Amino acid sequence: VRLLRLVRIVRVGRIVRAVPELHTMVHSMAAGLRSVLLTALLLLVMTYACALFMRQLSASSAFGEEIFPSVPRAVYVLLVQSLFPDHGDLLTEIFQERWYCGVLFFVFLVLSAFMVVNMLVALLCDVVGKISQDELHQRSISTLTDKLKSILGSIDENYDGMVSRAEFEKIMEHEPAVKLLQDLGVDVDALVDESEFIFSTKGKSQLTLEEFKEEVLAFRASNFVSMGTLTATRRFIRLSLEQIAAKLVRLEGLVHE
Repeated sequence: VRLLRLVRIVRVGRIVRAVPELHTMVHSMAAGLRSVLLTALLLLVMTYACALFMRQLSASSAFGEEIFPSVPRAVYVLLVQSLFPDHGDLLTEIFQERWYCGVLFFVFLVLSAFMVVNMLVALLCDVVGKISQDELHQRSISTLTDKLKSILGSIDENYDGMVSRAEFEKIMEHEPAVKLLQDLGVDVDALVDESEFIFSTKGKSQLTLEEFKEEVLAFRASNFVSMGTLTATRRFIRLSLEQIAAKLVRLEGLVHE
């Protein structure tokens, strides 16, 4: 029978590993366990201090002798019957029958009603915060796209969905457009400085609105440079230098001839 119970516990572990979201939740709970334990310790210290005061202040009263006859009993009343009013009598009966079962039941109550619930609330708050940031980011990009379309339509009466270098310069002269880019965290000065490079690297004089939007968003201050980007940039610079060196060699040969 015990072997079958152990097999069931192993199956529970497999279920946790099989569901990525559940594994993430358990891992997050384990990461926040120290903070929760410190909070529980603080609660225990506060409960003990209150138990001392209640014992001293109610020493000469009838309810004090009945409810708080001693400090341990006062701690028990404040901790168990206050936190778990629906399970206090059951916990007392279990303690009277088998104390170790009572300890296990108390640990279960603390984990289920205090730690796990608070951890789940913290996880939900974190998830809601991240989703809110993602949705805000998507709304900002959507607003940028709509504003760019509106501005390009006002600049070019025959707007065909393409952005030229001249239209880009007109956008930079449009004060509401510049303010919108700044609100999105775009480094406008760097964008203007690199405008010639942006239009020249695409190999064409015009960009589609989607390409132009990606180029603009690449200049946000919140963007992080990855190792892949650095490696690609290094390779591009190396190839460019090799091409320049080859052209210089050919030019030198022509000069000598």
